[in-house]
Formats: sequence, C-alpha cells, structure tokens
Amino acid sequence: MLKVLVPELDDYLRPDEARQRFARVPKAEVIGVDGAKHLWVGEKYVRLVLTEIVRTVNPAALRDADALPDTWAD
Repeated sequence: MLKVLVPELDDYLRPDEARQRFARVPKAEVIGVDGAKHLWVGEKYVRLVLTEIVRTVNPAALRDADALPDTWAD
C-alpha cells in the first residue's frame, strides 16, 4: 500500500492531478488534504500528516482512532 498525501493548495501537484499520475500504481491511495498548502505549512497539517503516517505503520501507537497524543506527563 502506498499512501499519497497531497495538499489541496500545493504549488506543484494538486490532488486531482496526483490521482491521475498515481492511477498506474495499483496499490496507491491518494488522499487530498483540504486547505493544506505546499510543504504542509501550519501545525494542523503537520499533525494530520504525522497521524496518517503512524496510522499506516503502527496504528496501535495512536491513543485514539483519530490523532496522536498532544499532551504528556512531566
């Protein structure tokens, strides 16, 4: 499985074009990220990308089904 996260407002490759380009890769899943800009500017989008990476490689590490923890004990 190849997950391809593509920012909606990317400078070079937008989600619709990415879907066309990756169509030849049978196990590619293109995920367009609404509102995200090139280089994943902003904590909200970086967090989303990191969560998706963890969900793919080690889903048990997620505290709940949707997000990485954002607090920790001292």
